[in-house]
Amino acid sequence: MNPFDLPGPDFLVFYFFLAGIVIAGVLGARCLREGGDAPRIDSSDPYMIAYLRGGHREAARVAALSLVDRGLLKVKGEEIVTADPSAETFVRRPIEKAVLAWFKVPKEGSSVGDSLEAEAVCAKYRVELERLGLLPDEETKRTRFRLNAGAVLILAGVALTKIAIALARGRTNVEFLAMLMIASAIAVCVVGNASRTVRGNAVLGQLKTRFKWLEDRAGSIFPGGETNELAILAAVYGLGAVPSILFPHAKMLRPKKRTSGDGGCGSSCSSCSSCGGGGCGGGCGGCGS
Repeated sequence: MNPFDLPGPDFLVFYFFLAGIVIAGVLGARCLREGGDAPRIDSSDPYMIAYLRGGHREAARVAALSLVDRGLLKVKGEEIVTADPSAETFVRRPIEKAVLAWFKVPKEGSSVGDSLEAEAVCAKYRVELERLGLLPDEETKRTRFRLNAGAVLILAGVALTKIAIALARGRTNVEFLAMLMIASAIAVCVVGNASRTVRGNAVLGQLKTRFKWLEDRAGSIFPGGETNELAILAAVYGLGAVPSILFPHAKMLRPKKRTSGDGGCGSSCSSCSSCGGGGCGGGCGGCGS
């Protein structure tokens, strides 16, 4: 039976399953293209791990968390400021120097992710993670673009053909099919443009397994910066895993939640852990016949 001759509601069901198959195909192609043996990264550098999980903003937040714990940054009311003008001489990592420079003037802790200097010094992490195949390099991005474009063309072609047939037959209730087409295209782009590669997700998963013991005993980490356990915990699991009773400044460093008036779909999704993604659902109803 020709699927374009299906009644509106039946065609919506058909299209829904078609979209699922196409999206699964995109995900499968990514897994084949970006998978493989997961390399080991330097787990002693929490900022590289944080960059893998959430980019330069997360690396800057973890650095600020560590610097406050070590007394090189101090909390001043609702803001954070460098504890001493010479604090940069006590650190060796460029990301830490950049964060100290950012807070030379008191600022809200959540603003640290906006530091352009921190973003610039994190470029070395991006280069290394791309070299290891954990973040998409330019070639991977081009491959993703071609794959996503093909998938969207298939979904749009089928939907627009049905819409044209429906309009030619005098049916105008095509809104739900149009919405489902748009939602499916968004889902393809989300699945096909994940921030990490499949291999990168695998490495992050391994790190979470490896440091599960640290997450389990997070409440016993002593403040004072004597070890790098706090930074590793935040790098692997995010600031939400840091016990706020022991480290109250962690809350100040979290990105502010977006309100409904900000648009979009809510807060940032920088720490996806699967090799796919999500999408916005569509609707149901007739689309003409």
